[in-house]
Amino acid sequence: MIPISTGLHDFLSALAQGDDPETIAYACNYLMEERVAQQRQQSYEDGLSAARIIDLEEWLDAHKNHLAAHIQIPTPETFTALNALAAHAACIDETLHLIRIERLEHALADLRTELDTVSSHIDMYHNRIKHLNDVTPAENHAWMVKLARSLNANPNAGRPRFAALEGALVNDMQDADWPHRLRDRLGLRHLDPRQEKRPIPVVLMRYSVKDVLRAAKKVRDVTHPITMPTVLDHECTAIFCPSPQEAEYGRTIDLANFEPGHDPSMINEILHLRINYEPQHIHQVGVLTRAIPDTSIRDLRAIHIMQLQEETGRKDFGKCEQVA
Repeated sequence: MIPISTGLHDFLSALAQGDDPETIAYACNYLMEERVAQQRQQSYEDGLSAARIIDLEEWLDAHKNHLAAHIQIPTPETFTALNALAAHAACIDETLHLIRIERLEHALADLRTELDTVSSHIDMYHNRIKHLNDVTPAENHAWMVKLARSLNANPNAGRPRFAALEGALVNDMQDADWPHRLRDRLGLRHLDPRQEKRPIPVVLMRYSVKDVLRAAKKVRDVTHPITMPTVLDHECTAIFCPSPQEAEYGRTIDLANFEPGHDPSMINEILHLRINYEPQHIHQVGVLTRAIPDTSIRDLRAIHIMQLQEETGRKDFGKCEQVA
């Protein structure tokens, strides 16, 4: 995506040729993006011009203002006609399942309960265990409804929502160490107990494409409830990388790509309209105790871009210094 604004072009060109891998990624993500329509790009850059961008901090602030005004709202522009270029094919199979990891601290505090208790209620709901003390099925269902409501009220549950297609992740989901395996394969670098200096309780959500499409019918002006992630849909981050136009889905940056014996297959990712979780969407809970793999973001992005190039035949993709 070549900047329309000369000032932004020069700013990103200089940033892309800097020394910090994180800020290089911010600039390159914008320059590599291929799914943002010109009208949407123009609107975004008009907002930057009004903010008089002269340094990185001001750009990041202006980008956050863009998210607050256009993305983190009941009908994000992500899912409107303005973002048609990034819309996923209308023929997507409604029976496909999506997965997503949510933090669980808010719900645990809200319900004044412990992780083991939540796990038992979920297991009873999904018939993994037959009994839970003296709790009846009806009482357990009511408890699960409260849990779903608490997850929906989580102040950290942003919109739009990134989700991965379940298909290539079934083995990871069934593994006893699923929280770490999924965290790493989905590129959830922010879920790092080492940085937070404490374990992080999480919940795995599982729901269908049909659930997303059904929810979208109730929201005004939504024309594309499932899209490819673009650089304008979330905060600047080095752990996101746009996918080429030839790719059928977005792709997560795998934090464990350099781990011995790791599955190198890329994980399909989409962006969808926020939905209200229901009890049946709550699949299982766990806790993250290990730090993310100790691999540089520069190396992770390099192997990720190489995989995208090989998958799509786009050997030119990712050469952001040439775009600039």
